[in-house]
This record gives sequence, structure tokens and C-alpha cells, in this order.
Amino acid sequence: MEKEKVIAIEAQINKLFSPEYSIVKTLGSGGMGCVFLVCHQDQTLYALKVLEKAAYKKNKLNEMGEITALQALSHPNIPDLFEITEDDNYIYMRQEYISGKPLNQILRKKKTIEPACLSAWMQSTAEILSDLHQQGYIHRDIKPDNLMLTDDQCIRMIDFGLARQIGVTDQADRRVFGTLSYTAPERFDRKPATVQTDIYGYGATMYQLATGIKPENMKTDPQKSIIIIEEKLSQAVPSDLSLVIRKAMAVNEKGRYKSFKALLWDLNHPDLIISPEQEIQNIRVSALFIIVTVLFLIGLTTL
Repeated sequence: MEKEKVIAIEAQINKLFSPEYSIVKTLGSGGMGCVFLVCHQDQTLYALKVLEKAAYKKNKLNEMGEITALQALSHPNIPDLFEITEDDNYIYMRQEYISGKPLNQILRKKKTIEPACLSAWMQSTAEILSDLHQQGYIHRDIKPDNLMLTDDQCIRMIDFGLARQIGVTDQADRRVFGTLSYTAPERFDRKPATVQTDIYGYGATMYQLATGIKPENMKTDPQKSIIIIEEKLSQAVPSDLSLVIRKAMAVNEKGRYKSFKALLWDLNHPDLIISPEQEIQNIRVSALFIIVTVLFLIGLTTL
């Protein structure tokens, strides 16, 4: 969002909310809105997210989508939504302010995240997403920027601008929104987002935190990109975490974890993780066993 537009929004906030609320600073801005840290007269801090209606209309997106998701979802590790105000041009969402740093900022300083921290952070992230999926929603924008490490060392998830109910497609499914490096390969073919889309974004996030390298873009040649990703993993990441990342980032969504519950099992049982290649071999052996059994039974009936 252009600097002039952010300044204009600041003026409108002061007009609408002063003296009850005052702007402390700008927390961030994007293509369709911006977020401010505001302080109430009682000294309580809030995040005030401002959505530009014209930008949502231009992109044929539902400006009420994030509000609907936050009102429907309940989890201690996502922000509470307290109040909604709107005028002709903007929607103002007063949310809980989460004090901490997004993981992309932490990564910029540390270069890579050590395995113990990585495992703990990604376990918390998987638990949040597992619960959101059980409540019937997918996030669709999982990346380090949208995961906050709070001052008390908890992981909290932010920015539900693309969140929607599972199985209900919208305009965002017909185009590619979000950051390309965390976008699942099937989305470039305009397949609707699914649970596996979130799992891919999770895996791409985990990959970047582990290696310090932004994931390869899967748009042009996903098979070539996944080879590069696997080479980087083999050089820098312990085998158990590498296997989790590989299974989460499988090019074919059918090769990914079916749910975050299954992924969490692997994170909690590092010695028992089965590689994608071994899983394929197990499926083939099982199929062969079934075929042999059926043929045997058919043979018995003909005697």
C-alpha cells in the first residue's frame, strides 16, 4: 500500500477514533490494507487492521472473509477480534495486540533456527492448524511472516485474510494469492485450496526456518524445484525433521500428510518416521498381498 494512502488512513483513524484511541505506530501494510498499533485511553494496546474496500472489490475478494473466520474460530493462539467499524472506504478491525516478533524477523537475525527450537515451534504451529482444520477452516497463507513468537516464547498465528471454510471455494481459489514460495504446486493449476495446501505451506515454512533459504517456487518446474529442496535438506537438517518437511512438501498433494494429526505423530515419534519412498513401497507390498490373496481365494473356489 502506497505511503500516501497509509497517511490518509491514519488521518481517518484519528477522525473516527480520537480521543478514545491514539495511533502508536504502523505495524505493517500490504496490497489490501494496513495494521496499526493503537492505544486506548486506559493504556491498553490493540492492533487495528484496516481493510480497503476498493482493493477487495478490484480483486473480487470478500472483505468480510477474515472477520467471518475470526468470529467463527476459537483458539488461544490466534488473535481475538473485539470490534468492527466501517465507513464508505474502509473496514476497521480492532484486534488483540500480540507482542512479539514474526519468525521471518527472527530468521533474518539468526540465519537458521536450531533443531530443538524448530521442532518446538513447528509442533505448536501444527497443533494450531490441526485445531483450525477440525473447526472447519483452512488458513491459506502459512509463512514465517504470519507466525509470531511472543514475549513469553509461545507461537501465535496471525493474518486470516485468506482463511475460509473447508470445501467452500471462492475467488481466491481461482487465482494465486499469497507468497509464491509457500504456494502448493497444485494451486498454480488453479485447483482449490485444501487441508493439504496448508500442510504444504507449513512444510515450506519449516524448510526456510531450518535452512535459512526461501523455498523454491513450484510454478515452473516443481519436480526440479523439489530436487533442489531435498539437496538443501540433506546438507543442513537432521534426518527426522528432513523427513517431516519432505512429506509435507510432496509435489503431489496425495503424497503429503493427510492431516496435521498424522504430521504431529511423526514429530513426536522421530525414530518411527517412515520415508515417502518407504511408504510407497509399503503400499505396493500391501497391494500385491491383496492381489495374491484374492487370486488364492479364487483358486480355492474353483477346486
